[in-house]
Amino acid sequence: MGKIIDISLSDENRSILKVVPERWGRMDPLSQAALLQVGRLLGQCDLLDKDNRVPAEKHIGLIVGTQHGCLSTDLAYSETLALGQQFASPALFGYTLPNIPLAETAVHYKLTGPVFSIFADNPMQKAQTTAQEWLADSSSPCSTIIAGELDLNPSTEPSTIIAQFTICHA
Repeated sequence: MGKIIDISLSDENRSILKVVPERWGRMDPLSQAALLQVGRLLGQCDLLDKDNRVPAEKHIGLIVGTQHGCLSTDLAYSETLALGQQFASPALFGYTLPNIPLAETAVHYKLTGPVFSIFADNPMQKAQTTAQEWLADSSSPCSTIIAGELDLNPSTEPSTIIAQFTICHA
């Protein structure tokens, strides 16, 4: 069960982002939620520099489990396609891959470790297990990985975003 995540550009959320990404208004809700929740966690764990970015010497990854991926965005995009190709939304199309919210987050906070999503029945557990496997690999430069769950079930009303993250250390 998700909780309501405020993805508005409130003063609190602006302070988390520090610099609002240029694409913010075109981003899907999952990307906005990921940016805010990961930023909140990085800030709480004192892993950001004065510019709200991860310092270059820290290699931090982001591994996220999901059950639905970007299905809600895919469905919204397909609705625009139904209106004819000339009305298909290029803004939505850019968010029709499940890794896009993670890529937006990695670019914004300058994450340099592994960044990918995993489909699983138990998304948070799978993300944490996978993060620990990466951290146990002696050839990995990462000593920290953010593991989390990011989901939006399009069949529930109201739609509730799940965006929860935790820090895993080697």
